[in-house]
Amino acid sequence: MLWPKAKSALASQRSNWRTVANLGEPVFAEKIGPTDMIEWMPFLQAYSILENTNRVAEISAHLAHQPFVEAQACRILEKQSGVTAGMQKQIQVLLCASKKG
Repeated sequence: MLWPKAKSALASQRSNWRTVANLGEPVFAEKIGPTDMIEWMPFLQAYSILENTNRVAEISAHLAHQPFVEAQACRILEKQSGVTAGMQKQIQVLLCASKKG
């Protein structure tokens, strides 16, 4: 399986978060990852909006090794529409806490 970069980017541009999440499931099943960590962003947005805390945590763990990308993800998700207050709290803990410490 190849990384679904183009398909996930297009679906996220259309705010089709269920499609993005569906594209992400084989990625997790086959344990593959992108060459550029920012390519996790459509999946992180989708799983945040769909309130899939487990997937958000898994992606956050990948991003923890790249502080610049992690900080970008934090800023994007803090402004992301459609994310519940509860998920925003999770995002703060998983992605943003180390930036504000």
